[in-house]
Amino acid sequence: MYRFFAIAIIISVAIVVSVAAAWWIISTQLTVMETPEALRVIEVAIHAQADKWVLKLVVLNEGFKSSEIWRIEVQGVEAVELSEVVKPGEQKLVEVELTGNYAQGVAYTVKLYTKRGNIIPVVASVQG
Repeated sequence: MYRFFAIAIIISVAIVVSVAAAWWIISTQLTVMETPEALRVIEVAIHAQADKWVLKLVVLNEGFKSSEIWRIEVQGVEAVELSEVVKPGEQKLVEVELTGNYAQGVAYTVKLYTKRGNIIPVVASVQG
């Protein structure tokens, strides 16, 4: 009689452990297989246009999910908040009007901040 209960308990524990292990393996695989945000800046430059500065970026989303750029920072000069969504496979031109003082021929580090918490640094040169 006790042998029956012992076998039933051992089988129950084995089933619970195997279900938990299967769930852990599946959730780990889904996390690993998920493609992270993959934004790539193809072109970047700061141009002078009619007494103002404009940052021009060409951004390509190589991932499988949409990415939203919520902030662009020109390091040491200024930061601009915006909302630009780049869909998967899309190449998008992003133009941002700048208010800081820039010198021609100087290179600035520009950081793109996405809603998922990624920071994409690029170097932009100032062109007349």
